[in-house]
Amino acid sequence: GSKMHPAAVDAGVIASQHFVNLTEFIQRAGAEIARLAKCPDTHTGFPSNGAATSLALSACACMQLACPYITPKDGPCPMPWKPARDPKGVKELRIIADGSSDVRWMSVIEMTGVTIKLIGDLQNVMTAQQLADELNTQEEGVVVVGLFIFAAELGCRGRLTYDTVQEVVKSSKRPKLPVIVDAAAMLGGERGPTALWEFTNHKYPA
Repeated sequence: GSKMHPAAVDAGVIASQHFVNLTEFIQRAGAEIARLAKCPDTHTGFPSNGAATSLALSACACMQLACPYITPKDGPCPMPWKPARDPKGVKELRIIADGSSDVRWMSVIEMTGVTIKLIGDLQNVMTAQQLADELNTQEEGVVVVGLFIFAAELGCRGRLTYDTVQEVVKSSKRPKLPVIVDAAAMLGGERGPTALWEFTNHKYPA
């Protein structure tokens, strides 16, 4: 790693002398990130110690959004989620992912208990029609909780574009399906950061 900025070192020394409520710290840090990024009031940032952590916790958020009963009021949700623990009889919580994207993190997401269904691969990239068909398919006992895409590869070699993904999700039977965006900073292009805000606004939470 690189050398720490002196201001960061000084902040660490000061912080080490006081008790810090980590939950409050993360919430306030996320709010500050959102403010600096000029995000809409309904948005927040989520600082994490790496991509693996953020993707796993994002998957947990998708699970809780789809099945809020999996989090007991008297304690945190057991990790990983298991069908035997589900009071509603759900057999599988699933995240759909573009198989032609960066799949290195799939095992991290699966640690939460969800299953990953890859559509396409490096040779046969997922098309808009394949995504639409998957989103509109209903399987007994299966709850689709999210969609995973790798923004750095959107539009490359025939991959789905930002606008196409947005329209496919919006017009499917799951218009409010959360989208986990890896390398989200690369969504901008000509639109700049606004593209990410639009992508996650209202019907596209991530």
